Amino acid sequence: SLGLVGSEMCIRDRNFPSSLFVLNSRDERDWLRSRVKHMLRLNVEHNTASVLRDPRLGIQAREYFADNRLALINWVSARRIYHRQVKEYFNGSSRLLEIDVTSDNDWQMTLRQFLEQNEFVLRSTHRATPGPLHENSRSSVDLDLQESVAAGFRLIDEILNLLDDPNHADEGG
Repeated sequence: SLGLVGSEMCIRDRNFPSSLFVLNSRDERDWLRSRVKHMLRLNVEHNTASVLRDPRLGIQAREYFADNRLALINWVSARRIYHRQVKEYFNGSSRLLEIDVTSDNDWQMTLRQFLEQNEFVLRSTHRATPGPLHENSRSSVDLDLQESVAAGFRLIDEILNLLDDPNHADEGG
């Protein structure tokens, strides 16, 4: 899930006015690759009818297996909109922490300091001890579907290049 859409975020903020928000951001290409590998591990036939009937699949898997190209465009667009909305809504606010847990070795301490600076009371006496970052132990090498993974990664590159091409940009934004 991408999190709260803008209007839901505003409603939650209104209902919980002293709440804190953490935006977990990471490299977009790595995020997409992780999602695609996750989808391909399900070993699902790309057949819309069977995808819709498969009880193991959630919304994102159904999107991906029904039309992986449109799913990627949808995911990237929704993520970019969400990140922009969060950053604009909380512009200059000390109630927002943007953090990349995949590249910040001290993310647990960064989070703890953010909570303490905002006088968030930690109920546990357990102190967060940052551990070493580790690579995803399930690499694409472990998958039987190497060709599918490679094709998915090529599609990711194509979609990101298309969305970032100024000649294809939406004139409204």
